Amino acid sequence: MNWQQVYDAIPMRFGRKDEQILTQAFEDFVGGVSQARRLFNLYKQAKNTTSGNCFTLQKMPNTHDVFLELAQENGFTEDQAEALYYSMQ
Repeated sequence: MNWQQVYDAIPMRFGRKDEQILTQAFEDFVGGVSQARRLFNLYKQAKNTTSGNCFTLQKMPNTHDVFLELAQENGFTEDQAEALYYSMQ
């Protein structure tokens, strides 16, 4: 089962996805609370790596690409990384 199927199965509550169920489903999808935290920390690392400053003239790498690479290097699937990445947008 991929993340889109999991996400689609989460019920709506007050016109939105139920946040608690969504969080639990994501944690289950990536392998538990500790794995979800690891993946989130990798996202933060990618975000920090790609946030340049106004004095940098070189083009900064894309956060999405850096995050996917970090996630896959740390044993996460592309689908798991995409699930977190797009939830952060």
